[in-house]
Amino acid sequence: MAYRLERDETVPDTIRRVAREQIERGLTEIDGGQLDRNEAVHQVRKHCKKVRALLRLARDPLQRNGVYEFENAWFRDTARALSPLRDAATLPATLDTLLDSFGDQIDPSAFTAVREALARRGGAGPDTQAIEHGLTDARDRLGMALDRLPDWPIRKDGFATVAKGLKRTYRRARTALSVAYEDPTTDNFHEWRKRVKYHWYHLRLLTPVWPKVLGTRADAAHDLSNLLGADHDLAVLRQTLLDARGEIDDPNAIQTLLALLDRRQEHLRTAARPLGRRLFAEKPKVFLKRMEDYWDAWRAQKGAGEGRD
Repeated sequence: MAYRLERDETVPDTIRRVAREQIERGLTEIDGGQLDRNEAVHQVRKHCKKVRALLRLARDPLQRNGVYEFENAWFRDTARALSPLRDAATLPATLDTLLDSFGDQIDPSAFTAVREALARRGGAGPDTQAIEHGLTDARDRLGMALDRLPDWPIRKDGFATVAKGLKRTYRRARTALSVAYEDPTTDNFHEWRKRVKYHWYHLRLLTPVWPKVLGTRADAAHDLSNLLGADHDLAVLRQTLLDARGEIDDPNAIQTLLALLDRRQEHLRTAARPLGRRLFAEKPKVFLKRMEDYWDAWRAQKGAGEGRD
């Protein structure tokens, strides 16, 4: 089933069902052998983030007996252990995307030495042994989390179960927007990106409440997340280039790339700002009330045509 509410499920059943599906998909992608191992790393990290979004949505009931704090840290650390493997694998692709953005202004072959240096630093992908070790550890951790899932203390049905988590995540994303543009550091934009992504996952889950409206909003949040994700990839590339300066006998190429990075990040952040302002225009209390009204109308619907208006 999909990462979404189902009319015939209670909220506790939905949270547990979606969490179980994400964990099981992660296990399948580790053991199934159908994905490239670098892609398996990427997918497992995504599944961990989706579970963490669920935890945030149901944070209040899950705080009973410290379950939220424990599980959130568990999935955070599972994904974090795989982060260096993912970053190393994406650096050359990030460089290529950057160069493509300025393809009519530069000659990509002028940066061959830089690309080779990134590959030597692991940009072509970490060694097979490191990947397998990381995925084996992730498999063990996901398996233990799956065993704990039935004990998640979510009991009550209805919008109230997710209301505080939805509002909190929205408020933090809204605040992070302001902070990012008041103090445009890499860390602040990365923080905003994380908050936007959690909000996107929450919208995906809630889209059946009013598909036309919330589906469109979810698409916009996804677009914003992609802009901020590209910005973050460039920030990682920037730091890697600075760290690798001693290994590259072409300072002019590095300086040119840093200038291109500045221009591209400025473009991405300029594009992200109006989209973010529209998504987070409402005060959190107003946003939550609107979502509750949508929820009540959805639950009251009967018969054919549910969710099409």
